[in-house]
Amino acid sequence: MILYLDTSSLVKLYVEEPGRASVRKLVDRAELKRAFDADWPRLLTLEVAEPLAKNAGDLAERHRLSGFDALHLASYGMVAEEFPAESVRFSSAGRALNRAARSALARRQ
Repeated sequence: MILYLDTSSLVKLYVEEPGRASVRKLVDRAELKRAFDADWPRLLTLEVAEPLAKNAGDLAERHRLSGFDALHLASYGMVAEEFPAESVRFSSAGRALNRAARSALARRQ
């Protein structure tokens, strides 16, 4: 399984807050965890290219998401297109973003 964590889920790996245990379980089951840990110091920025930004804008309108949430969902969509749907999971502490991710996944199937 490849696991996409938005920042609201990612922070739960470092901060004790509600939902931390469930995120930890997902991370422990995810493939490439060691590679992620090793790469983490180099993952400081994300370049948002025009196609990703346009897709995020469409998703923000369709699902009534904030700009950052829409960027996360658009990024997840790009990853999900590259791998089989059953091998890519999405995690967010935001209910609206999780709902939009489920909806976007259902549209692809």
